[in-house]
Amino acid sequence: MSNVEEFYKKHRAGAQDAAQSYHSYYLLLLLLRLRIGEKIGFEVKEDLHITKADGTTEYIQIKHSTQRDAQRNPVNLTSLDMDLWGTLSNWLTLIQSDNFKNLDKCKFTLITNKEGRENKFQNVLIDFKSEKDKDTEIFLNQISSIPTNNQQILECIKQFKQLSQNDLRLFLNNLSIETGNNDVIKKIREEIFYKCMDEKYIQTIFDSFCSRLQEKKYNEICNKGSYEISYDNYLKDFGDCIRAIYKHSPLPVREWNNELPNDLESQIFIQQLLDIEDIDQDSKEKIREFTFKKLSTVNTLSDWIENKEIYQFDLENFEKNTIELWKNYFGSKYRAIRRKINNGDLISDLEDEIKPLAVEMLDDLRKISLSVPGNLYLVDIFISNGYLYLLSDKLKIGWHYDWKNRYTNL
Repeated sequence: MSNVEEFYKKHRAGAQDAAQSYHSYYLLLLLLRLRIGEKIGFEVKEDLHITKADGTTEYIQIKHSTQRDAQRNPVNLTSLDMDLWGTLSNWLTLIQSDNFKNLDKCKFTLITNKEGRENKFQNVLIDFKSEKDKDTEIFLNQISSIPTNNQQILECIKQFKQLSQNDLRLFLNNLSIETGNNDVIKKIREEIFYKCMDEKYIQTIFDSFCSRLQEKKYNEICNKGSYEISYDNYLKDFGDCIRAIYKHSPLPVREWNNELPNDLESQIFIQQLLDIEDIDQDSKEKIREFTFKKLSTVNTLSDWIENKEIYQFDLENFEKNTIELWKNYFGSKYRAIRRKINNGDLISDLEDEIKPLAVEMLDDLRKISLSVPGNLYLVDIFISNGYLYLLSDKLKIGWHYDWKNRYTNL
């Protein structure tokens, strides 16, 4: 090889760039699999770590290689591979440090695109985990028989032997080596498909997630020196990456298909409507119709969340916006009534004025199609009305001027 070729080879960054991309793709895959109560860290405690809802911490080391064998497959993670032994040594050093606690709450996972053939350590680990008696002496004897003069490997084997039997057993039981992980992009696309259930959106969502993650990770590391993200922040930061496919189509309506409950008149929202004389006790069909709309709305909101058509924070904003809309109508409609009460008039003496104003306000709001943040289409008027009934049933809104005092103790 000429001096020029050696210079070029020495300064190539392709393998390093591929490794960094692999690392970032695996972070994205784990984000897509993140569950409530979990948090992911990037280059904080490990290459990646996940703090589970039960307090368990999973330490994840990512190893990528661009090397190929004669058949153009990734090379093996061999028995003497320093990606393996270097990772094991780091973890053994960690758990033997003075401040390390709760080994029983830790998991250790090595992820690599290298193949898992011809790896004695991996085979010995599999054998140990499959045995009922978990004999640590057999494990130590078998790894000690791995033929090597490499001082780093020999030192790592020595670290294994320095562990107590209990700690060694815990470490090995919670140690995983995942080889052959060369299809991380395919796995990401599968996770996206599970969320959107439509192949035509996969590439758009994939691109959106990749660019958003790159931006968030870069900004967080520049500002804070590290990047950690909880499930709630994941929804806030990345929710619209999937939600974008729904904003150009109407949100579906899921009607109530079960029997209506008994004693419909006792519902708080019906009591509110009776109180302002929007309906009366004989309005059986109206009471059934309004109850059907309310229960259909409950079903529809649940369906939107379950199918990831909206996220919980979208629903929270939907409620806040609707309540703000109601506040504007309520304040405008009762401006004159409020002045009279401030001047000493009794609410009981203003009933004949309050009730018509309440019905006018309700009728005005019934004409409005509400909107969910992030979706360009207005919500079906059927669900919009049902949502007003649902909020009034929960005592988030009301129609009579004195509605809070009237229904709080019902």
